[in-house]
Amino acid sequence: MENCNISMEDLTPIKVRDSIIKCFYEAHKALLEENLQISDEEKAKFTQASITQIIKAQFEKNEYDFENPTKESLFYVLVGLAEIAKTFRNPDLIVNHFYEMLGYVKNLK
Repeated sequence: MENCNISMEDLTPIKVRDSIIKCFYEAHKALLEENLQISDEEKAKFTQASITQIIKAQFEKNEYDFENPTKESLFYVLVGLAEIAKTFRNPDLIVNHFYEMLGYVKNLK
């Protein structure tokens, strides 16, 4: 999660949303890219697009706007992503990531 740290200075909902995308990508890219028979560059593009779509779907599921995230919408997106991840990831890892990201959400004004 070292790559997921963001500065608490000038923290915005968009910065938190983008950090959630980056962290979810870093945590799940190997799993998603595992059986793809395409170039590494194409794998990265495909995986990034897939992760972004998963996160957009969480906003839409809860009737929130991906382009204009709020403190509330980010909280519910995190809950949804944790639910998805628990089907194939270590529960302790999920809890740690969830609370790290929740810390950013809590610090939004």
